[in-house]
Amino acid sequence: MPPTLASIIRIYQEDDAHRDHWQPIIKSRDASIPTFARIVEQFINGSIDIKTFQQQIDKAFGLDTWGANGVGWEMELN
Repeated sequence: MPPTLASIIRIYQEDDAHRDHWQPIIKSRDASIPTFARIVEQFINGSIDIKTFQQQIDKAFGLDTWGANGVGWEMELN
């Protein structure tokens, strides 16, 4: 019988090691959201240009645990 959504959720909820591993990463990501929001708002309202936006986003990702730093993820912005 294939697993049900309820059984998948139960397995996830009971995986303490997985939750313990991700908890500091989640906290760090949550704390960085205001920084990203400020950068995006400045770009949208025209306060900064695309080059400054790219530089600030790259710097913000470089200080965080999003796993999205460097040219690989920024290919579209470049």
